[in-house]
Amino acid sequence: MKHRILLATAALCASLASAQAQTLFTLTFEPEGGGGRTGTGSGTLTLNGTTITFGDLSFSGMSGTMTLAHIHGPSGEFPATAGVLYNMAPFITLGADSKSGTVSGSFSLVDNPNNRGFTVAQQLDQLNTGQWYFNIHTAPNFGGGEIRAQLVLVPEPSVMALLILGGIAVSGAYLRRRRS
Repeated sequence: MKHRILLATAALCASLASAQAQTLFTLTFEPEGGGGRTGTGSGTLTLNGTTITFGDLSFSGMSGTMTLAHIHGPSGEFPATAGVLYNMAPFITLGADSKSGTVSGSFSLVDNPNNRGFTVAQQLDQLNTGQWYFNIHTAPNFGGGEIRAQLVLVPEPSVMALLILGGIAVSGAYLRRRRS
């Protein structure tokens, strides 16, 4: 009977480990503040190990020409700000008007990004606890940032299913053991 409980516990732990293999962040860009900021955008980021991949990420309606794009951190939620960790400009393809665009590609986390001193392990913790944000800057008016999206973890439906199944397995094994 102990073997069944151990097996069920191992299944639950395995489901948790596989759930962490891919973490999805859904981004909704919002104007960073008032004052004529008009841009919007949305898309996803996926973290697989230490590699971040962009998917369906686009922005439009900016008040000026996109000049810079960064991932900043660690910080709290808006309006808290933080220093630049990663430059995102190389991943952006601008539209003809330079006020819209798409973000595609992937990059790996590195120790000490942009001389900020954070290890990859620290960055993963910051990222998984919502302390990073994606910021797009425009000229001439919003060099400090026109739109911003906080990177907040969104659990995948499969994660919940794995957790529920693992919990059922552990509960079932426990109940069987109590009956005997």
